[in-house]
Amino acid sequence: MAGVCAAQVAPSPAVPQPTVPQTDGFDPGPPPPQLQRRGEGDLALLKASARLVVLDVVVTDGKGHAVRGLKPADFTLYEDGTQQKVSSFTEHAPVDAAVAAKELVAQKLPPDVFTNMRPAGNGSSSTVILMDALDTSLQAQMYLRQQVIEYMKTVQPGTQMAIFQLDMNMHMIQGMTADPDALRTAVNGKRDQIAMTPLLGGPYAPNYEKQRMKRDILTQSMQNLAQYLSAFPGRKNLIWFTGDIPFDFYGATPGNPFVDETDSIEQFGKMTDALRLNRVAIYPIDARGLRVDPRFSAERSGIPPPTAGFGMRDGMEHGYLDEVAEKTGGKAFYNSNGLKEAIAEVVDTGSHFYTLAYAPTNKLTDGSYRKLKVAMAQQGLHLEYRRGYYAVADTPRPPARMRLAKPVVAGPSGAYLPGETVDEMKSRTTVENAMKMGAAPAQEILFYARVTPQPEVVKDKKDTVAPQGNYMDEKLRKKGYRNYTIHYSIDARPMHFMPSVDGSYHNRLEYVAQVFDNQGARLNGVISKAGVDVDGPTYKRLLKSGLGAEQTIAMPAKGIFFLRLGVHDVNGNLMGTVEIPTEQITAVKTP
Repeated sequence: MAGVCAAQVAPSPAVPQPTVPQTDGFDPGPPPPQLQRRGEGDLALLKASARLVVLDVVVTDGKGHAVRGLKPADFTLYEDGTQQKVSSFTEHAPVDAAVAAKELVAQKLPPDVFTNMRPAGNGSSSTVILMDALDTSLQAQMYLRQQVIEYMKTVQPGTQMAIFQLDMNMHMIQGMTADPDALRTAVNGKRDQIAMTPLLGGPYAPNYEKQRMKRDILTQSMQNLAQYLSAFPGRKNLIWFTGDIPFDFYGATPGNPFVDETDSIEQFGKMTDALRLNRVAIYPIDARGLRVDPRFSAERSGIPPPTAGFGMRDGMEHGYLDEVAEKTGGKAFYNSNGLKEAIAEVVDTGSHFYTLAYAPTNKLTDGSYRKLKVAMAQQGLHLEYRRGYYAVADTPRPPARMRLAKPVVAGPSGAYLPGETVDEMKSRTTVENAMKMGAAPAQEILFYARVTPQPEVVKDKKDTVAPQGNYMDEKLRKKGYRNYTIHYSIDARPMHFMPSVDGSYHNRLEYVAQVFDNQGARLNGVISKAGVDVDGPTYKRLLKSGLGAEQTIAMPAKGIFFLRLGVHDVNGNLMGTVEIPTEQITAVKTP
């Protein structure tokens, strides 16, 4: 596995070997049982010999409240006009906030101690807030940020949520968590600063070229986000705050006749298809709030001057928001300043839904589009669900990861390196995929990590050879960095120790630490390897007390970064990971 570190960062000398096992001052006790609930409607639970189509349906009444207690007989499902037999039916409800709050208190950790055991959240659904700075004015961004902060003051324990920001690239503000304190810290910190995007194509670029560039950034970012979300079970409600809605991206219009209409519609399809495949429902929200025709602005006086198509453009923009929502099973919000109320509505209704699964009567997988329709026995109900799917043959999906602006791994993941065995390739690929920035936390190996920053800031002079284990770029080292000591306390029970005839036990472990910026660029990384060779009595003690190890990594002294830690059981090829925003680590004042 040494090749991973070398391929990703730089040719590396031997890395320090942690001593295993060892005791330490922090003894969290045996790890608690797994708290994260899995959604009952997961595709994993719907495996059968026949091809299944899974459809999530949100049902609300005339006042917008979720309707509970419906039965399979209340739904009639059609594909291309032909009634289908529902083979699986599940009602999903959010986790009780009081129960989640108690589990959060029980999971409360000392300062600077982190774990990959996630607090209880709504395993059947999760919510993602995407703040689109690419298409939103600075004024609207400021108001949006204020509204998100206000909502987070009221977010309930157990509300599983992630936050992203899009400008020229996709940035992770907060990975998926059900901890309200973590969410509040993220939105009140410096991770979601107001973004000023450059003028695409320069000041003299024609409008259609700028629109095309924005479309491509948006489409690729949405596809990457869908891939990231595919690792999480259940339904994902994507709240997309945007302004200056890019309706011109997806077809020629009178104001933009040069768009390649065929290509635009194809790109639109790629975006919505990737989201539908991963059970992501888009809730687009016009971040500009309530809009008034400029002719009737209070700032104007006298006779209102004519405006060029405000009403027509406004209607078209909102029509495209409705289309995106309908295609993915969400709902559009516009002409309202109540952005925090819109978030609350999506979280409430989107976390209570019904999952219907059926084996289609049309068995062909010819890639054709199949229209879906759900009818209710009860009148006056409003339904949100995706309106169709493409009948394509199932293909294996690559491991889910967050692909951000810059590559975070070099080398052919899933392919052989020179001289590599099959087991070595599988082991290396496991680590590479698990250590991707923003990937879902691996929980095969559970552990705690205590992160201790050193008080002094180190600044390397020009041409200074980097200290062992520090692979940061020279420019970053000259600006100043701080070393962090990581102490691992690991549950040894799931590990694959190999017994010997003499009664001893053996294993090989790897401790991986990586530093990323919020665009996914890897700034530093180190892998420490250790062989664990113990006698029978020591092995039994390890199963009760766990393993301990230490590691050191350097991070830039200024800025917000992400520290991702991993523990790899080489024998069993099992992995545990946790990702920590550095602002959650105790601040150290420079002497």
